[in-house]
Amino acid sequence: MKNVQNSKLLNFTPKQFDIYMCTKYPDLFVERNYSVMASCMSHGFDIDKGWYPVLDELCEKIQEVCNVIGSKFVFKQIKEKYGLARFYFTNYVEINDVIYDNIDVDFWNHYIDSLVLEAENKTNHLCSCCGKRYRKTIIVNHWIYTLCRKCYNEKGRRKDE
Repeated sequence: MKNVQNSKLLNFTPKQFDIYMCTKYPDLFVERNYSVMASCMSHGFDIDKGWYPVLDELCEKIQEVCNVIGSKFVFKQIKEKYGLARFYFTNYVEINDVIYDNIDVDFWNHYIDSLVLEAENKTNHLCSCCGKRYRKTIIVNHWIYTLCRKCYNEKGRRKDE
């Protein structure tokens, strides 16, 4: 099921992915349609399609945690930086004292932080274009490319190189 979902995501246009994510995880992306002055999330999902499955999997895990412990999680910005996906967020753990009086808030905040870090680290060895694993980064004119050699060659070199 996951592989079918991943291949579907890889075929999405940025607009289709935006709609898919905001529909599937409305609470996580409540700032998606805010003004540029209010949130960097207004710029959308500033990553290539090869990383779409990583973000979808991360959101699925975070949504599960939020549903169980009563946490509110909001993405502030999603972008590529230094050859990795970067996920900026706020996490507000709100515990209903009657039901969840034994929940360790620090533990769950740390757990969510670790989920985000794990997802960012996954993108370290995934081509941002096709999502396939590779081991080398491509650096041209001080820019770190997150493309496998095949995708890099298919896209062609940048005009300023």
